[in-house]
Amino acid sequence: MKTKYVRGKDAGKFKISKTGKKVEVFETGGLLPFTDPFQVEKNKNHLQKLRTRYGDLSFVDRVLRSCADSLTGQEPLSSQIREIEDGNINLSFQVKTNVTDLFVKKYLPYVRANPQLKVIPFSGSLATKEARIINFLQEITPPDSRVRVPPLIGYSEKEGVLVTKFLEGYRPLFIGPHDTLVPVCGDIGSFLRYVHGVESIPGIEIKERIQGTFERITLRHSNRVRNIPLSDKIREWIDEHSTVKKTLIHGDFSPKNLLWDGKNVFLIDFQDVMYGDRSRDVGQFLGDLISTGIKRNLSTRTLERAWGAFWKNYAGESLPEAESILRRSKTMAGMVLIYRSLGLYDYGSTEDTKRFGQKCYKTGLRLILTDEPLSRTLAKIK
Repeated sequence: MKTKYVRGKDAGKFKISKTGKKVEVFETGGLLPFTDPFQVEKNKNHLQKLRTRYGDLSFVDRVLRSCADSLTGQEPLSSQIREIEDGNINLSFQVKTNVTDLFVKKYLPYVRANPQLKVIPFSGSLATKEARIINFLQEITPPDSRVRVPPLIGYSEKEGVLVTKFLEGYRPLFIGPHDTLVPVCGDIGSFLRYVHGVESIPGIEIKERIQGTFERITLRHSNRVRNIPLSDKIREWIDEHSTVKKTLIHGDFSPKNLLWDGKNVFLIDFQDVMYGDRSRDVGQFLGDLISTGIKRNLSTRTLERAWGAFWKNYAGESLPEAESILRRSKTMAGMVLIYRSLGLYDYGSTEDTKRFGQKCYKTGLRLILTDEPLSRTLAKIK
């Protein structure tokens, strides 16, 4: 008997995700092992497209077989697979099973932006690294913490696959009502301090990060517009970063990787974890908090209280070098805001989009080029 693959429960239709992206749902009938979906004669063009995009999906059930011990001894049978994200180095899916819903991340053996850049066994090592980091963070997270990492179900270095619990009902941070922003930011500050307190993870090789996307993009932009003071400030930041004490950093500490349901928060996506300057995470959080405030027209008071709750719990009264961390974090936040603004002045952009881009850009410049207090910078966002 062959497994039938259709486009979700509404056959022949695409579903539109909350981000506006087309997603497709593949029914598998819950059979083990997967039959080759590309043997199905009907809808050949659609199935050929799936093969081009994903190849054989049978890796899902091969990995699920090894997850029985984590799921009360039951062997999970996949019944439906839905694409969540189509990334540069991985694919991610929601997999419905007879036991529970799972999140499955498949690392690719190459970088999709440059398929000729072969990095095998890149995929397997990343899956193993992420799984071990999740296990480690689960061990050090206080039991009463409202910020956690998702429960690890299993992983396969051979397949380059990571399996965690699917977080039903959770959505990216900052989408909820304004009055919930302040307490949740405080919880996140407390959790990030635990993470940044880690200087090494036994048995896990993690490289240091010297320069990332935000710095490269901002430098490229400053050179293009010939903003010499901006270029000098970014280079100073990079030089200082190479001399500061390195700790464990998430590397992509943005709202899309902080999922919450209005009460609890889960930090996800640990593929960029490295040892580096903690101001990268703090600054990215600050930059995204400000850009969200601009987009949602949050009051200066709300932004100040949200940031104040985060910083109070993160720095407290005992964090060494808190002042210098905050100064470097403001520069990082400025780079995040400039990065968010680039490309938003193009022809065809709406007035709201252009206004958002202009505010992000101006605020980013102020954060990088001036030494004014953060409260004054926030007050000038109008």
